[in-house]
Amino acid sequence: MLPVHVSDDDVEALLGDDGLTQQIFERFRLTLRLDPRYRVIAYTMAHQARQVGYEKLITAEDLRRECQTWWKAGFAQLRPDEFRSLIEEMAGLGVLTAVSGGWRLRSPNLLRMFGTVEQIEEALIEADMETPPTGFASQSARRRLEGESRTNSPLSEAQLAELLSNAAPPVQLVLGSEACGVSHVEESITAAAATLVGTVEVVHATDRRRYRRLLASGTPGQHVVVLSAPAARGEAFDEAIETALSTLPPDRVTRSVVLVVPTSNLSRWPNLLARQDADVAVAELRRYDARSLSAWALDVPNAFQDERTRRELLEVTAGWPCLVHRAATMATTGRVTPEILDDLRADLATPEGAARLIADIGLENAPELASLWETIAEFGESPERLEELASLADGFSDSRSAVETLRALGVLDVAPDGGLFPEPVALNAWRVTRSLGDS
Repeated sequence: MLPVHVSDDDVEALLGDDGLTQQIFERFRLTLRLDPRYRVIAYTMAHQARQVGYEKLITAEDLRRECQTWWKAGFAQLRPDEFRSLIEEMAGLGVLTAVSGGWRLRSPNLLRMFGTVEQIEEALIEADMETPPTGFASQSARRRLEGESRTNSPLSEAQLAELLSNAAPPVQLVLGSEACGVSHVEESITAAAATLVGTVEVVHATDRRRYRRLLASGTPGQHVVVLSAPAARGEAFDEAIETALSTLPPDRVTRSVVLVVPTSNLSRWPNLLARQDADVAVAELRRYDARSLSAWALDVPNAFQDERTRRELLEVTAGWPCLVHRAATMATTGRVTPEILDDLRADLATPEGAARLIADIGLENAPELASLWETIAEFGESPERLEELASLADGFSDSRSAVETLRALGVLDVAPDGGLFPEPVALNAWRVTRSLGDS
């Protein structure tokens, strides 16, 4: 049988059939039950479509904020890259679609399935009573790197899968500090790609000329990931992004670009965070949390094998990977858990230990952001809404992005209600270093 071309009009005609639409809706509702966040995202998108029209696109970041207004507990602690993973899953399930510059429902015919504006709002209000999901194992697990570092990947399995996906956005920015292991990002991506032999090729751009050449290269049938950690500062990142977006890959080759942005370029982070859209995504290197520490402890011999000691480790280190890695290293030398915790506490209390953590975080690379963080700390250490903290960001062209940068860096924590507050371990270390300078 000859292949038959199925056009978008054919699809829309089928979706316009009432009987078939009802069957699709039943499958659609089952899809939304897979994760309560799917339901809120879909209904939030439908709410916008009813208000401003189906064709109106919304960026991933604006959609995340809208979802937070309806169900704060479900989305407040979800990072932008985690949220993007959710909406891309929904695109794969046929609920949403990405169009250059933003997102919308897959079809205008889907909009009929949500009901009136009042029915949509009622469903969204009811969502606030849902119990937030605990997350996925792939969001927590970090593979053990087998190279000289003998550390864990700074990227979770879910992040690695996203960075190497042939459905990934054209440009992906990895933002992170040395405290979160940014120097191991290239090693992690290369190691993950090695398990996907024949489908993904990671190529390393070591200079601008090679970068441009690699953008136009590739073997037909393969997905090429151009990985670059440019040492250039400032506008060079914007140029690299625009070059990637304007350069087409060869025929039958899919391609994405991964740009690693360390804190030596911290002053550029607000601008890079602000330009997230359907073509440019951001992956943030994260501190460990209780769930990811549980996965980490599987590789640690004779230490932190119970929830109580892991909770204590989290309190002492705030999950900063540089400190957690030190704990793992001490465990391999036969040190017992109480000794490890005492050593970490004592070190962070010294000027040298505090200065080492602050240097690894890299906040001092952007004095204006460091000043904003100090201002936020003086404003109070209780959780505040992002909008309140943004009002303190004088001198920034985008005050929200400045605050988001501090959150992405890990020096602002997210409370269960979505409020932001200074991360205590980093703040204490900062104060130790400041008091040393003042004495």
